[in-house]
Parts: sequence; structure tokens; C-alpha cells
Amino acid sequence: MRLKQIRLEKGLSQSRLADLSGIDTSNISRLETGDRSPNLQTIKKVADALEISLDEIYYERPSIVAATKIRCYENQGDAIGENRLAIDPDNFAGIDPCNLRALNVSSDEMAPTILPCDTVIFNSEDTAIQGGVFIFKTPNGMALGRIVFSKISGSVTVKADNPNHKDIEIADPDSLTILGRVIKLQRNIL
Repeated sequence: MRLKQIRLEKGLSQSRLADLSGIDTSNISRLETGDRSPNLQTIKKVADALEISLDEIYYERPSIVAATKIRCYENQGDAIGENRLAIDPDNFAGIDPCNLRALNVSSDEMAPTILPCDTVIFNSEDTAIQGGVFIFKTPNGMALGRIVFSKISGSVTVKADNPNHKDIEIADPDSLTILGRVIKLQRNIL
């Protein structure tokens, strides 16, 4: 985990990170030294406080896709010059804007539905498997796909829309860490 390195790069003390994340200083210290194995909720709080993705805490180089916390702006003009994605919270009724993340996609497993260079917005609180496209953690970073739960076998299958990518069956659904459901797609037309 790169927590200490990132904290220092951002010029934060452990106590300031504790204040921002709502996690006490002793737990921040244990996370940095590896004395404590964090749960997903704790890591999400730390990542939110640092304004980075979960992926960046664990991996030095960006993975296939890299998530960014979205800042909400009242209008597009407020986001100009900040290299930020402006969204209208009214388009996401019932969703806490603090749980929205943006991903710049660089892989083609979901083509033609989601293409490389598309930006997807996902809800990091919606991790219940009930159909849809999800962002999930892999040993190499993050990926996206359709997740289908089999009530008969109890297994989970990750399906790609691209026929050149094979489905992945996961026998133990608990081993799959779902980071959120994709709820919006933004595509640039050049």
C-alpha cells in the first residue's frame, strides 16, 4: 500500500489525514506501517480524503482504468480550468454525489457498448449484484464488465460485451471486490 507516500506527496500530516477521513491517527499510522489490514470502507474514506482512487493507493502506475472522485459544480463554467468533470446532481436523483467516481476507460472488453477513451461515471455505493455494468478490483488493478450471479451454482460470471474477450467465472463471489455500478457514459465525438 502506498498510503504514506501519497500522504507525504500531498503535504498532509497523519493527524490532518485523520481529520479529513474521520479515521483516528493511530489507525492511519497502522495502515501506513501495514500493522492493520483495512476493510474496503476504511480505504474508501482514506481515498476520498486524499481525493484519489482506490486503485492509486495500491498501484504505483495507473491500471487499465483509473478512477477519479467527482466534484459537483452548479454549472459547467465553475469546472473550467480545473480539469474536472462537471455534472448536474439533478441527473443523479437519489444518489449521494460523494459516491460518484469517473473512470477513463482504456481497454476494449466492453466494446462496442463502452469504448476506449470513454468516461464512465459509477456509483461506489451500489455494489449489489443485480445486473448492469460494474467496476471491480482485479489483481492487476480495476476492470469493468457485466456481472451475473448464478443462483444455482452460487458462482459469479463476469461477461464482456466484446466477443473477443472470454467470460470469467468466479466460483467464490466473496473473492470479487465490486467497486460500483456504472450509471452514465460520456463519449467524446472527434
